[in-house]
Amino acid sequence: MVSYAVQKYIAGTDVRVNVVAGELFARRIVTDRVDYRYADRDGGRSRLTEWKLLDELAERCLDRGRVVMDGREPRQDAAE
Repeated sequence: MVSYAVQKYIAGTDVRVNVVAGELFARRIVTDRVDYRYADRDGGRSRLTEWKLLDELAERCLDRGRVVMDGREPRQDAAE
């Protein structure tokens, strides 16, 4: 059995956010594949660079990350 998720496409910047002990770490994801985590398996490329989240999005991530460690992958709207 294989599980998968189907999501609506949202144009914008892919961002990986980790919250560790109340500190937020955001990275912009640039990849030529659908899932950056597996890009190198089929000859693709991925690059993560530091990213400044919009204040509202950063606060939402911090509010939800009130655990020892949390990871999220929101997409920041292309217009922002």
